[in-house]
Amino acid sequence: MSKITKQEFENYNKQLFSIFARMMATSEFQNASKEEQERCEKFFGLLLDQIQSGNIFALCASCKMAEDVLNEDVSTIKRRAKEHIIARGYYNPASPLTLAEFRERKKKLGYEKFGKL
Repeated sequence: MSKITKQEFENYNKQLFSIFARMMATSEFQNASKEEQERCEKFFGLLLDQIQSGNIFALCASCKMAEDVLNEDVSTIKRRAKEHIIARGYYNPASPLTLAEFRERKKKLGYEKFGKL
């Protein structure tokens, strides 16, 4: 298992750009109001910018959208994202965190206020 390189993030950015372009060509997108279309375009742009900068969460969210909207097969990207998450130490499927360890990590990272929002 290895981390995703900067070049791979850029390649995924290009792949997802074409997927987002096809999403904007769907009838559902075309029938939406101009305001809604602008919001979606800004959101797609934000996701693509974050993917290019190496945000793994944005990559996973984009893959989920591609699967849901266009029934695209992005399993290879998802597999690499999972490898990246494991290699970075975010998650270890062999020994998942207990609830107490999860709460401690959450507190250490400052996410206790996040749940109150």
